Amino acid sequence: MRIVKALASGIDSGELRAGLPMPSQRELARQLGLHFTTVTRAWSEARKRGLIDTQPGLGTTIAAGEPQPGPLRENAAAGSGVMDLSSVWSPVLKIPFDLSSALIALGGDQGIALFSARTGRKDSRAAPAAIEWLQPRFSKAIEAHVVASAGARAALLAVMRLVVGNGGTLLTESMTWPTVRGMAGMLDIRLRGVAMDDEGLIPASLEQAARETGARALYCVPTFQNPTNAVMSVARRKALAEVAVRLGLTIFEDDVYGQLVEHPLPPLAEFAPECTYYIAGLTKCLSPSMRVAYVVAPSARAASQLNDLLRTTMLCPAPIEEALVNQTMADHSALRHIAKVRAEARLRMSIAESVFVEFRDLIHVGPLFIWLKLPTYWHRTQFAEVARTQGVIVSPADIFAVDGERSENAIRIATGAAQNQSRLRDALQIIADIVSTPAALSVPGN
Repeated sequence: MRIVKALASGIDSGELRAGLPMPSQRELARQLGLHFTTVTRAWSEARKRGLIDTQPGLGTTIAAGEPQPGPLRENAAAGSGVMDLSSVWSPVLKIPFDLSSALIALGGDQGIALFSARTGRKDSRAAPAAIEWLQPRFSKAIEAHVVASAGARAALLAVMRLVVGNGGTLLTESMTWPTVRGMAGMLDIRLRGVAMDDEGLIPASLEQAARETGARALYCVPTFQNPTNAVMSVARRKALAEVAVRLGLTIFEDDVYGQLVEHPLPPLAEFAPECTYYIAGLTKCLSPSMRVAYVVAPSARAASQLNDLLRTTMLCPAPIEEALVNQTMADHSALRHIAKVRAEARLRMSIAESVFVEFRDLIHVGPLFIWLKLPTYWHRTQFAEVARTQGVIVSPADIFAVDGERSENAIRIATGAAQNQSRLRDALQIIADIVSTPAALSVPGN
């Protein structure tokens, strides 16, 4: 876009006159220190705008006639063209039948009664259909261990209060979901980041951090870790579970992304059932409006204690939301919708991989977001600012770092937040163009 703007500016000023020959794409790429494909994309955009002509035997020249207006993206930050890819959500699919039919099924006297039902009733055990959805992930029966909460965030807040308590220490990945930091601050809980590799938490680092801090609990995301998209192998899961059991650590396992893969790996809770609170939410795999999550507690007693805390703090689901989820689970429309979200996520992953094919060594693509490690000529905060000026909002790694001084030089791009696949492709192409351009050439005014 900087190249296109420079051409347009030169034409407007009269410096670049109609018929003036332009250097070859390869020569311009060499002069500017850019990837050849970046110049190719710039030339393609310039031709669309009527800035240049390419004719056999004559090469590329400045075009005659009036240039055409360019797309909104160069001024997107000033208007409605802004694409906010900073928050992770499931794609909003226009599939009204499945969920609206469940609302209809809740009609009549039963539906009306839900508006007067009290949140936080004494018996908050999960419905049989929800347990049927969860059970295949476990080899042992979980019926007496499952309670419902008002989303994964509410579940995590409750188990942090129940297990860690005010003034305690919680271990987590060195790069973690920012909300965990906010909730820890509310409860006066200290966070300690644990070193990671491409599979997530490193068992030896977990053991060292636990011994140094005396921490009693660990929060982690084994499948598509937020923000790095790391996925633990079965061997890694077993190794972490062994450390937790040996040291008496309680695990808070967040599996909000687990249902977005065709063949999910067994949860950590399968290898350490006696010390794991397994959390499965619906906002990422079903619908952002489904603020219902399920917690599989280590024991029936632990489930009862968690249920009491959820009721006391009103962190349990609203009756009408829970009834809607139960209905969609019972008639299997929720499972059909999850399958459609999973398919859409696969398509968006394919788009990301095709756009960033030049940078395949820098990206980790997951179903709902991309972790992009930046070239050395870019700093994450500067990159995010340049992307914002071109109409795309992304998240620099600093907001995820438990210890800000150890932040990776990377950004997270939330692919599920794009309105549709076309908008996603446009946004990712803008980001890829910025990555291709050394920082000094991308900052306005340079």
